[in-house]
Amino acid sequence: MDIKDYRISPWQWVAFIIVAAGLRILTGSFWMALGIFMLLLLVDFFIVQWDKKRRDEYESIFTQYDREKEKENEQENVEESANDDKQENE
Repeated sequence: MDIKDYRISPWQWVAFIIVAAGLRILTGSFWMALGIFMLLLLVDFFIVQWDKKRRDEYESIFTQYDREKEKENEQENVEESANDDKQENE
């Protein structure tokens, strides 16, 4: 994921502001809240990376499966055509 392609929606901004304000109130310290918030963003980044990798692997498995099925279907069609041609010649 390229950071330039990442877009934050308005509801995410609202969630960030609520979490940041809540952390500030709970900890009583701006710096502590900032540190916790940065750790939360870091964890979120790694979760997104893991999910993207998992989805890519999932899609590649099915893409490979689809290609194998297409090859099998093509071979069956070729064999059927050959058998049909044989029967017509006889």
